[in-house]
Amino acid sequence: MKYLFAIALIGGSCCFPQLSHASINISLNPSNLVPNSTKISFVTGAVDPSGGNSGFLGSIYTNDGTLLQQWETFCVETQEFVELDNRKYLLHSSAANPTTSANNVVGDTAKWIYYQFGHGGLAGWTPNDGEEVQEAIWSQVTKPDSSPLAVANGLALTWVNDAIAAFNTNYAAAKAKADQIRILNPITLDGTHKQSMLYAVPEASTVAVWSILTFLGAGLAYRKRSLS
Repeated sequence: MKYLFAIALIGGSCCFPQLSHASINISLNPSNLVPNSTKISFVTGAVDPSGGNSGFLGSIYTNDGTLLQQWETFCVETQEFVELDNRKYLLHSSAANPTTSANNVVGDTAKWIYYQFGHGGLAGWTPNDGEEVQEAIWSQVTKPDSSPLAVANGLALTWVNDAIAAFNTNYAAAKAKADQIRILNPITLDGTHKQSMLYAVPEASTVAVWSILTFLGAGLAYRKRSLS
């Protein structure tokens, strides 16, 4: 038990910044993302308990239906859609490049806003602000004709201005946050592209903790087999 406690401290030592709101899980374990094998489903309203149709709770499953992870996300397309009836889609691809399956370009400022959402850094955010987060992200995503998916207003515009200021003030730091965000492209079982979503690759410390826990789990399983 003392080893697990030490691991928890190692994993959590970087997780106490000054936050504007509580941290929200936006990260997915890369080893769980296997194209044409990993299955995904979405439920809407995950970050907007008032019932607003913004924000999704995504679930990642193995091919046989075992739940692996859940994360909170936002879409980056209005040309494609997902059905919200617990239907499971296949993962087509996930990538660091900024282009979605509908050829929208996701700007670094959109990725920065999503990163801040997950790490408690959107000033003034409340659990009822899912629509504002979606609007802020959409305003920084451009369609093939170069027009944005939305125009930011109010709180959404504040976060867009915060993103621009972050890049102007310390480009390297802001870019490092944006570069942790990836685009996930699901497809139906017959290969039809569905609405692309955002997720984050985990922090290096989180990957290290996952690796240690996996190693310990394998060791405990081996010890159990040896004693039986």
